[in-house]
Amino acid sequence: MNTAIKSFVLVMIGNLNLVAAAGPYAPAAGQVGSTAISRDDPNIIAWADNWCDYIAGAYVDTQWQTPEKALGAAEGTSYDIV
Repeated sequence: MNTAIKSFVLVMIGNLNLVAAAGPYAPAAGQVGSTAISRDDPNIIAWADNWCDYIAGAYVDTQWQTPEKALGAAEGTSYDIV
């Protein structure tokens, strides 16, 4: 009986994780019903135009130690800073 209760609790905990990861999520920018803001939206103003006193942390990978990449327009990729 004790094993059955433990199994039930484990199954319930597993199901809670599935529910937590489920949407609903808004559609992508530009699609009907979207609440997302496009990376080229003209309402995004005063983006960074300079940086100073940048010191990368001890465990920051070298590909993320280029503060110049934080300047300018958004690239729209997950492989760049902006």
